[in-house]
Formats: sequence, structure tokens, C-alpha cells
Amino acid sequence: MSEYLGMMEFDNNLLERIKKVCEDTRAKDKTFKFQIKKSKFKKDKILIVSSESKNQSHRRLTWLVKKVLKEHNLIYWVKAKGGD
Repeated sequence: MSEYLGMMEFDNNLLERIKKVCEDTRAKDKTFKFQIKKSKFKKDKILIVSSESKNQSHRRLTWLVKKVLKEHNLIYWVKAKGGD
């Protein structure tokens, strides 16, 4: 079974909000797995959400970007774990 990673960069000012949303989601959905790490790219942090399918990964990150954090104009991307 493949695993897909949905990733979204963000600045430190959103850390607590994103962390709370992800923790609340994980409490309701035990399959929701996430990590927040220091980003190697342009922003301060990166959210990494692990999913069982590419479609599930897109749905989860679309929900975050378009519904929960829509006023911040964030973007995300999805890739297979271990892929480029």
C-alpha cells in the first residue's frame, strides 16, 4: 500500500492555529496523521499530512487551505512517500 504526503508551508504566526485544527481533527479521525517541522523552503514551518491515497491527501489539504485557512492564500502539494 502506498502512502502519500500532503505538504503545506506556513509562517510561525499560524503555528498554534494549524496545530489545534490538526489535533482536533486527529481526535475525531484516528487515520489523520500529521507532523509539523521546520521548513527547508521559503516559509518557517511545513505541515505534513500522511494519507493512504493521493485522493484522500488532496481532500484533506484542500479542506485546510480552502475552508479552514482560506484567508491566508496558502498552497499545498502532494507526493508519494519516498518520491520526489
